[in-house]
This record gives sequence, C-alpha cells and structure tokens, in this order.
Amino acid sequence: MSDVKVIFFENGNCIVFKDGEQVPELQTSYVIEHAKRAKELGYDPPQLDQKGENNANSKLTETKH
Repeated sequence: MSDVKVIFFENGNCIVFKDGEQVPELQTSYVIEHAKRAKELGYDPPQLDQKGENNANSKLTETKH
C-alpha cells in the first residue's frame, strides 16, 4: 500500500506526497476546487458569502487566462 500524505494550508493550497515524492497533479487549490463545484451546481461563486482566516470576509473573482 502506498503512503499518501496531504497537507492543507490556510491560503487554500495543499501539498501531496506519495511514497515521499510530491504529486503535482493532485496539488490543486481547494478554494478553486470548491468554486468550480459550486458553479457546476448553479451557484455564482463570487456571490457566495465566504469567510477567510479570523472570520474575515473573502470574495472570489473569476479571471480569464
């Protein structure tokens, strides 16, 4: 069985290790993943009332790449 370790950071990022090696394809921002899922379900992510660290208000904005 493989040893997989995931570390979540307060800034919304995470780091994933499998057998001691980083797995970049699994290191996605959980904030962005949440926004994508909310949009799939018909919500407008920038309109969601979100709280950040220390209960501070936080807003998502959509950008085009």
